Amino acid sequence: MAELQMQDYEEFRQKEDVTYDEIKIDKEKIETSKLVLTSRNQWLKHLLLILSISVFSAVVASTVTYFTVCAQLKQFTLDLFDLKLADVEKKNEMKVQEIENRYNLTSSRLQKQINDSADLAQLKQFTLDLIDMKLADVEKKNGMNVQEMETRYNLTSSRLQKQINDSTDLVGFTSFGTSFGDKSSGDILRFPNVQTVYGHSHLSSFKSTDVFTCETDGLYLIIVTLLSGSTTDNKYRFFKNNQPITYSNYIGKSGSSTRDFFSGTGSVLVKLIRNDRVYVRNDNSKIYIVDQYSTLTLIKLH
Repeated sequence: MAELQMQDYEEFRQKEDVTYDEIKIDKEKIETSKLVLTSRNQWLKHLLLILSISVFSAVVASTVTYFTVCAQLKQFTLDLFDLKLADVEKKNEMKVQEIENRYNLTSSRLQKQINDSADLAQLKQFTLDLIDMKLADVEKKNGMNVQEMETRYNLTSSRLQKQINDSTDLVGFTSFGTSFGDKSSGDILRFPNVQTVYGHSHLSSFKSTDVFTCETDGLYLIIVTLLSGSTTDNKYRFFKNNQPITYSNYIGKSGSSTRDFFSGTGSVLVKLIRNDRVYVRNDNSKIYIVDQYSTLTLIKLH
C-alpha cells in the first residue's frame, strides 16, 4: 500500500514538473515575443523619424533651390528682354532707312518708266498695282505710322496718276480755214473752224490767234494741208515759241497766165511742255491760200 502511494506521489510530482516546465517555457516565449515586439516598434519609430527628417530636409532644400533658380531666371529674363529690345530698336532703325531707300528707288524707277515708256496705258495699271503692293509691304515690315504712310502714298499716287493721265489722255483736234485770199510774208495761217476736239478745253485763244498753246506735256504730231493757187512759189513753215522747227514746205505754183490750184501737206513731230506755243506761218513773199479747203490737225501721241 505504501509503495503504491509513493508511486502515485512520484507520478504526481513528475506531472507537476512537466506542467511547470511547460508553463516556464511559455513564459519565456511570451517575454521573448514582448522583447521582439518592443525592439520592432522602436525600430519603426526610428525609421519614421529618419524618414520625416529626410523629407523635411528635402523640402527645405528644394524650396531654397526653387527660389534661388527663380531669382536667377527672373534676372536672366530681364537681361534677355533688354537685349531683345535693343536689337529690335536697332533693326527698326535699319528697316526705316532701308524702306526709305526702297521708296526713293521705286519712285525714281517709276518716274523713269513714265518718262521712257511707249505704252503708258499699261504702265498706268502696273504703277498703281505696284504702289499698292509696296505700301502693304512697308506697313507690314516697317511699322511706320499708318497715317504718315497714307499721306505719302496719296501724294505720290496723285502725282504719278496726274503724270500718267497727262501722258495717256487723248488730246487733239482738226480745224479748217474760213476764207481765201493772199497771205503776206510772215502771216500766221488761220484755221479757226474747229471740227473735232479731244482733251483740250481752251481753244478760244487758238480760234482768235491761230496759235496753239500747250496745256498738257507730251509728244505731238502736227499736220497741215494747204490748197494754194499762186503764180509764185508757195512755201510755209512750222514755228515753236517764235523759232522755226522745220524747213520750208513747198507747194507747186500755177502758170503765169492761169491760176491752177495745188495742195501740199507738211507735218512735224515735236515735244511740247505746258505753255509752249506752236503755229504755221507763210514763208514766201505772197501766196494765195484757199483756207476753206485747208486743214490743220494736232494730235498728242503720249
